[in-house]
Amino acid sequence: MRPTSTSSGDTQSIGNHPAVLPAAATAVRAAVAGGGTPVEAEMLLSAAGSGRMRGELTNLPNVITIGRVLLVPFVLLLIDNYDPLRTFLASLPYIGAAGGDALDGYLARKRNQVSTLGKFLDPLADKLIVTAVLVTMVALGRAPAWLVVVLIARDLAINGLRIIASAEGLVLAASDGR
Repeated sequence: MRPTSTSSGDTQSIGNHPAVLPAAATAVRAAVAGGGTPVEAEMLLSAAGSGRMRGELTNLPNVITIGRVLLVPFVLLLIDNYDPLRTFLASLPYIGAAGGDALDGYLARKRNQVSTLGKFLDPLADKLIVTAVLVTMVALGRAPAWLVVVLIARDLAINGLRIIASAEGLVLAASDGR
């Protein structure tokens, strides 16, 4: 959203920008009123938004979710063998990721840290680990390809329905967290 100047030099709609903190809004108004360009105002708005994004990246529930994504390669490295011990070891980070899924959601709600980034990353982490393991198991001959295709198609269909619902202003949550 670009701020617009009126003939008196005031700016409109800057304070309504969702990423603007009150101090940033004041700085943007001063920059535009003092002869600053809309591009400079946009840079200030971006800086205010990046602080919010940094906060979302570093909140504990999102750090746990990122950790779940980082577990995927370890599961795949360990599952790439028919050795029973390695297969058991592969299950440990997988179970850890599943526990992390419950924990990050619980903490986000308990600490009031539900974020847009978390709403994006959490289902992505879920799909990454499940899909990666299923595809690897097909490659190893441990799972039938048709089953994996059905499961991935189901996920794609659900995501498509969520996108359509979102475009209509509805939110289809996976669960209410209880």
